[in-house]
Amino acid sequence: MGDDQIAQMARSIAKVYEGVPTPDDAPTLLCTLESTTSSGSQVWIQVLPGNVNMAYPFPEEPLELLRQRGVRSPPDLYLVEWVAEEYAAFGFSDVPPRDHASFVDQLFVKILECDDNTYSFKATVESVDA
Repeated sequence: MGDDQIAQMARSIAKVYEGVPTPDDAPTLLCTLESTTSSGSQVWIQVLPGNVNMAYPFPEEPLELLRQRGVRSPPDLYLVEWVAEEYAAFGFSDVPPRDHASFVDQLFVKILECDDNTYSFKATVESVDA
């Protein structure tokens, strides 16, 4: 996977973990990462502590697709909700920002089909509306 992409993502993802000392505390920030697939389609992934919500343009059940494509995910990953061909949301115990970024990088490359070596992304960190 792209070490440069992971390092850049980890810095943005670390911001969403700031001010959230325990998993029971409500997040205050959300990070949206946007990129383009190898075929030119726009894709996105949103990150909160212990959560990933992503564009999901597939009819298949998400956890099975992650398994089939060899995505290394947090060990306690679970499906929060999904709508086929729209989005999928996953939850897991809090992980360090770099591990969270590594998981997101795999989603961009192995699921959303961004080019592993050359994809870039735009990161936006914004307040979570209560």
